[in-house]
Amino acid sequence: MSTEASLLTDAEQLLRHAARQSPAVAARVRDRVVQLHRPLALSLADGFDEGADREQLRDAAVLGLVLAVRRYRPGDPDGFTAYATATIVALLQRCPRGEHDQDPTPPPEASEVSAVPSRPPTD
Repeated sequence: MSTEASLLTDAEQLLRHAARQSPAVAARVRDRVVQLHRPLALSLADGFDEGADREQLRDAAVLGLVLAVRRYRPGDPDGFTAYATATIVALLQRCPRGEHDQDPTPPPEASEVSAVPSRPPTD
């Protein structure tokens, strides 16, 4: 098995393991998955040329990875790497493009969006 394939399997196994552990152990396991996939996040950031600051892109990519590790549910048919890549790229696309833009913010959780009450338009 290649190193990359082993890494993918390890991430899935580690996240399955984390789901069955105490919160403290689960946090350490998730941290390990972030460490293992940090090169992926940095590679995506380095290949993303949108006029934003390189360090800001790298920070956003690692944040996207952390969010992916927290949100991922083991057993997803596409696997962790596909989920993490999509999450990281979505966050990179939200990075500021110029000096007047604000700091990158993660996309809202689906539950946060649905929890926001809709308001009728005011005339």
